[in-house]
Amino acid sequence: MLELLVNLSTLELDFTDCNQITDEGLKSLAQPIVPISIMLENFKFDLTNCCLITDQGIRDLAEILEWLSCLKSLELYFGGCNQITDEGISVIGSAVKRMSGLEHLQVSFMECGRI
Repeated sequence: MLELLVNLSTLELDFTDCNQITDEGLKSLAQPIVPISIMLENFKFDLTNCCLITDQGIRDLAEILEWLSCLKSLELYFGGCNQITDEGISVIGSAVKRMSGLEHLQVSFMECGRI
């Protein structure tokens, strides 16, 4: 099925309030993005209130972001993810620094109680 998505330029994944998603689930969701990353220009990933996501999940997501070299727009939402710490912010920041073609960036860690 992924071969059908190779020419995809925009991908939006919204898991708002899916509070049973874990780091392992996040990794499983993100890994299929790598084969379609060649043409992907716009990526929105919303994990608002997914309270089981930790810094490890953010690290796994950041590894996937490194493959998205054609991205022009990136939106990441982690509001209410109370297991994420300053380390998670740092990891995302490092990944974003390497995205030279990025024109639009929106990242939210609103109401993350450990930041």
